[in-house]
Amino acid sequence: MQRIFFHNRHDKNSKTELDALPEGVQVIDVFGGDNIPDSIRVSRLPYLIDKQIVLDSVSPSPPVVGDISLQFNCLDYEDQLITDESGCFAVTIDYGTGVQAVDSYAESGALSLELNCPIEKTITIRIEKDGYLPFEYVLEVVESG
Repeated sequence: MQRIFFHNRHDKNSKTELDALPEGVQVIDVFGGDNIPDSIRVSRLPYLIDKQIVLDSVSPSPPVVGDISLQFNCLDYEDQLITDESGCFAVTIDYGTGVQAVDSYAESGALSLELNCPIEKTITIRIEKDGYLPFEYVLEVVESG
């Protein structure tokens, strides 16, 4: 994963953190004309994104009408499971006919999400937390059989 550091050239704390960054971190100078990716909401400066969320499993697979379980993992920039992650993640579930916002708490670096989908549809799931790349997953729910 590419780590991203959002830098404020006018802030001495940001400059200090910038000087201490290891090689290979992408730096975006927020006030220097660099473009912030549309999918990322910068909540403060300086701001380092060095973690990501990945889909681990969907059950049943493929997802069918009824109860669906999803498991996500929290990974560091070296793609290693963050086993001590236990924080709160903002989850947005877009059913196409309405949006539901929920909080989900990680346990040992894993997030679980349970959905009930009574009809075929496309569901978009977005998961966000400070320090993490925004994650979005599109779930196509089909009739069984």
